[in-house]
Amino acid sequence: MAYTETDLTEITKAIASGTLMVRIGDRMVTYQSLDSLRKVRDEIANALGMEVPASARGRAIHFVAGHGL
Repeated sequence: MAYTETDLTEITKAIASGTLMVRIGDRMVTYQSLDSLRKVRDEIANALGMEVPASARGRAIHFVAGHGL
């Protein structure tokens, strides 16, 4: 499938808003999770020869808590 910059924009907007439904071309696609949207965003960006900024890729934060605070 040939992706367009519009497809990338729509996926990016969906990620920003937390929406799982996106129009790509003439189809409405519902994704299972934001993680699947991020993977598609990266795939589209790669297909268009673009890089996804590190800040847009997300990050993991781990919290450690113990008793006796």
